[in-house]
Amino acid sequence: MGGGVIGVFFILQIHQNTLWLVGTMFAWLIIPPVVFIALRTLSKGFSCWREFWRFYELEYQTSLRFIVPIYALLVLIGMVSTVVLLTG
Repeated sequence: MGGGVIGVFFILQIHQNTLWLVGTMFAWLIIPPVVFIALRTLSKGFSCWREFWRFYELEYQTSLRFIVPIYALLVLIGMVSTVVLLTG
């Protein structure tokens, strides 16, 4: 939810209709939940972090080998988009 709010903030502040806004939205929808999960699980140890992601794989019947590269690409595109919007 926080990522969506940040994305909407950018749309309201920057009145450009470009693909950079789409990239920004994707990144800020992915980054906050992953950071929240990291803060909650890593504070209890790396084994808790691994356990959560194993649960995620089993619950959603997917593989992190598929999800992580997609998330990483979207976050990279989104971070570049955010920098472009803030500097341009």
